[in-house]
Amino acid sequence: MLVADTPFQVTGRERKEEKNTSVAELLTDAAKNGLAAVQDYALLSGQAVVNIFVGPHYLQDTLEQMDFIGAGSMPIILLAGFFIGAVMVLQTGAQFIRFGQTSLTGDVVAIALVRELGPAFTGLLVTGRCATGIASELGSMLVTEQVDAMRAMGTDPSRKLVVPRVLAALLMLPLLTAIMDFIGLMGGCVASVFSLRLSAIEFWRRHSCDDRMLQRAHRARRNAGSGPRHDASSSAGLDSDHRGGCLFDKTCTVSCG
Repeated sequence: MLVADTPFQVTGRERKEEKNTSVAELLTDAAKNGLAAVQDYALLSGQAVVNIFVGPHYLQDTLEQMDFIGAGSMPIILLAGFFIGAVMVLQTGAQFIRFGQTSLTGDVVAIALVRELGPAFTGLLVTGRCATGIASELGSMLVTEQVDAMRAMGTDPSRKLVVPRVLAALLMLPLLTAIMDFIGLMGGCVASVFSLRLSAIEFWRRHSCDDRMLQRAHRARRNAGSGPRHDASSSAGLDSDHRGGCLFDKTCTVSCG
């Protein structure tokens, strides 16, 4: 629409053409963005690992991050580890009671905590507590152009900001894992004493009753091939072993007579 002989001309609004995107384009863009994110992460991680072995090193920043990651995560590690060990004892002990082998609860809980649950839960808890704070801190520094100011002053942001946090995490996570394993076993010991009626010695000690049974069975099979005298020797060994008293009288499957 045009208005003639006037200082202004009014024209109709141009309609924006809507771009039709297909599903294939959306999937392709999502895949490209994912690959770009993985590439950026790999470059940042590789640069941080290289800078650990190349100076300069910022010791004060590393100590501050060690305090933040290590000492700051101690309360949640202790609390979670104690209750994880206690719950594991309650669940596994309920199953071992059916077979009269409650003395094996300590071994099962120790193996599960040290091999699997301890490192996994420690990593998850430290990530949930510290990684979000570190990401928000670095993100705010990037938005407020503090990172650009570091570059202008000749400071490498990767060595100043990333390396101390990576080094602190590498040093603190094994220690936190060991502490969580120990506290988990302590929680399991407390739960076994009050719920399974096992003494602390029975929980912490490698249970020798089943080991002696396996050794006697192996000795009996070995003597079976050498001569008929294995019956007397094995029975004598059985009597001598049980005459000294079985460590777990309630759970041993062999009668101590």
